[in-house]
Amino acid sequence: MINVNLWGVVHGIRAAYPRMARQRSGHIVNTASLAGLSPACLELSYTASKYAVVGLSRGLRAEGTAYGVKVSVVCPGFINTPILRVTELRRPIDRERLLALAPTPLPPERCAQVVLRGVEKNRSVIPVTGHAWLGWLLERLSPALTDRIWLAYVRKVRSLPGGSR
Repeated sequence: MINVNLWGVVHGIRAAYPRMARQRSGHIVNTASLAGLSPACLELSYTASKYAVVGLSRGLRAEGTAYGVKVSVVCPGFINTPILRVTELRRPIDRERLLALAPTPLPPERCAQVVLRGVEKNRSVIPVTGHAWLGWLLERLSPALTDRIWLAYVRKVRSLPGGSR
């Protein structure tokens, strides 16, 4: 998880950033997740890797300003891609019942439009879906409320057949 989600981003930055800094322009767009803004309980290695991408991107944004390099981090939320159907679940939970707890996924084309608009506006953080915006807002305004919501989610998942592991 860390190798792909974090080190993949680090290697991309290492490849692009020096050139952008030399030419004094460019825009790096890293992909994190809503889990980089608010913890995805029961997926803690994923959460740790995505929080790292958000922190790295926001820090690099501040440092890159002096060199004309812009940085944004995309936090999509649920997007209707094959990953929702093919990712191996670590718990023997019925995938359909688990997905029923999630918000309706956004079409990839709509995601791309939101990301491009965020890059055009040079946004630091680009939450894509409504639930990503809501999760980010709740985490910023009331971490205690977010904790209670996640606790309820964990209890619900653990109550599903196979979810108590």
